[in-house]
Amino acid sequence: MSSGKKIAVIMSSLGPGGAERIMTRLAGLLAERGFEVSILPLLNSDTSVAPELSPKVRIDGGVGHYFAIARPFKRLRGAKMYALPFVFASAALEAAKNLYKTFAPLVSYIRRTAPDVILTTHYNSPVIFAAKLAGRVRERERERERERERASVVVVEHIHLSTHFAEFSRPVRWFYTIACRIFYPLADRIVCCSRGVAEDLCALLHVKRSKVTHIYNPVIGPGFDDKADQPIVHPWLAQPGIPVFVAVGQLNRQKDYPTLLRALAILRKRIDARLIVLGRGALLPELQSLAAELGVDDSVDWLGFVPNPLPYMKSSGLFVLSSRFEGLPLVIIEALAAGASISVTDSPGGVREIVDGGYGRLSPVGDPEALADSMYENILHPFDKARQRERAECFSEERSLAEWVRLIEEAM
Repeated sequence: MSSGKKIAVIMSSLGPGGAERIMTRLAGLLAERGFEVSILPLLNSDTSVAPELSPKVRIDGGVGHYFAIARPFKRLRGAKMYALPFVFASAALEAAKNLYKTFAPLVSYIRRTAPDVILTTHYNSPVIFAAKLAGRVRERERERERERERASVVVVEHIHLSTHFAEFSRPVRWFYTIACRIFYPLADRIVCCSRGVAEDLCALLHVKRSKVTHIYNPVIGPGFDDKADQPIVHPWLAQPGIPVFVAVGQLNRQKDYPTLLRALAILRKRIDARLIVLGRGALLPELQSLAAELGVDDSVDWLGFVPNPLPYMKSSGLFVLSSRFEGLPLVIIEALAAGASISVTDSPGGVREIVDGGYGRLSPVGDPEALADSMYENILHPFDKARQRERAECFSEERSLAEWVRLIEEAM
C-alpha cells in the first residue's frame, strides 16, 4: 500500500522544538516504510538543526509564511485616533494582497506535488483551507474525466490548545479559536499526541470525537543507547556527590524557567545542587538576570541548543521540567529511557500520561516550593533506572509507526 504513495508534511521549521523533532523523525520512518515523503517548512528550512532527518525525505521550499497576512495591521499601534480608519483600510488592502501571495503558492504547491496525504502541524487552519482550494481546482480540471483528486488532510496537534490560546490577548485568542472551530472539522482526521490533548481539543473546538484520535510520539528506537552513551565533558558531571539536574527546552514562557530557578534557589538552601539548561531562546538575558537576583547564577550553566541531550540526562541521572502546559513532552520520555529520575510539573496535556504509575514526581504548575521538594526527593530517593527504561519502551518508534501507517492507509 505504501509504495509510491505521497505524503507531504507541512510544518513551521525543521527544529529544534519537540514537535519539529517528532515530525522530522516520523517523516523519516514513513520514508523508510516506502512512502514518498516531503517536508515543507514554512519558516526555516535549515537542516543543520535536524540531525535525525532521513536522506530519503525531500525538503521543499518557495512558499510564503502566513505571518505576512497580519503584519500590516501592526501599523495600527502607533496611529492617531483620527487616522485609524484610513490606516486600517490601507492595512486591510495590503493584507489581502499578502493573503494571495501566501495562499496561491501553497495551493499551487499542493496541486503540483499532488500528495495523497498531508500531515500538517503548527499552521493547521490555513493548510486545511489551501488543501480544500487545491482539491476543488483539480476537480474542475478533471471534470470531463469525472475524476476527483484531493489530498486527505491529517491535522497533527502537539499542544494543549486551550492553555496555549490562553497565553494570547483576548482578540487573538478569539480569532484562533474561531478559525480552528471553522477549519478543524473540515480535516479528514485529527491526530493528537496524547489523550489529554485530544479531549481538550474536542471540548474547545466542538469537533466530533470520532474524527479525533491520539497516537503517542515515536521516541525510542534503534541507536538510542549509542546516542545516550556518547562521551561528554562537563566539570559538574565529573564531581561525585554534587547532584546536577538537567532541563531541556526552549527558553520561552511555556517552559516557565522562572519557577525552576526559584525552585533551585530553595533547593540550594538544603543541598549544593546544580542545573544545566539545554535550550535557547529570546528570554535568556531575562533568565540570567533572575538567576543573579536569586543568587544561583553560579549554579546554572546555560549551554544553548544541544543536538543530543541524552548523554547529559544519563550522566546526571536527574531531570526536571517546569512547563506551564505541554502536549507529550519528548524530553520526559528520553529522560525515562536514559534512566533519569524525573521532577516535572503536573501541566495540562500528556505529562501525567507518561509518568503515572510511579515513574516521576509531579508538582503543581508555578509552585517553586513544591518543585524544590520534588527535586530534593529525587536526590534522596532516585527511581530504579531499569524500570524507567522499561516504561520508555511504551513510546517506541515501532509501536507509533504501526499506528501511523494504519491511519494513513485508512485516510488514503
